[in-house]
Amino acid sequence: MLHVGRMPRERVYFVESGLVSVSGAGGRGKTVEAWLLGSEGTTAVPVILQDDEPALQCVVQIGGEALEIGRVELMAVIEACPGIRGLLLRYVNFTLLCAVQTGICNSNHSIEQRLARWLLFARDGFPDQNMPITHRALGRLLGVRRASVTHCLGSLEQAGAIGVSRGNLVVLDSDKLHQRACECARYVRREYQRLISPTFGYGTLNSNL
Repeated sequence: MLHVGRMPRERVYFVESGLVSVSGAGGRGKTVEAWLLGSEGTTAVPVILQDDEPALQCVVQIGGEALEIGRVELMAVIEACPGIRGLLLRYVNFTLLCAVQTGICNSNHSIEQRLARWLLFARDGFPDQNMPITHRALGRLLGVRRASVTHCLGSLEQAGAIGVSRGNLVVLDSDKLHQRACECARYVRREYQRLISPTFGYGTLNSNL
């Protein structure tokens, strides 16, 4: 757990590798993923928006590395550097789009389409296309039963899009995975390319996730 809901974020992270889920309450003690942070993401959105007790929580799903900075230091940088402030505000815009699109996707698309979309987002953080994640974790993130995830993974494996082993998934054919996913994956990627420059860096402190 990187950040607990309703707790101040004294330090925030800019993800270099690995996956972090930003999740909200789903009722009956469950949480459901609102958006996924990979190598393009940061947990700093509430700090940027000056929210001292953000409701959403951040949980590491697959370990990796991140750049770390304190809340006070980040706010000082934002105040002093208009260019960085503008970039971070565009990133906030992007995360709002991701959250809205996730809600639209959950309401309109099948579990298999949603799962394929999630895998397409997630695989970008893993050059060898291997993702160490369980069926149970995927079910929790998508807000569906583990059995439903297992069934859909079997369908994607049969189609040749992925390979499945105990506690690990590997993307075998991205094109086939795109064919099974909804349009949300392409839409969000286009918006990221529109809003966020591909060449920027943050901080100097390295922290394992």
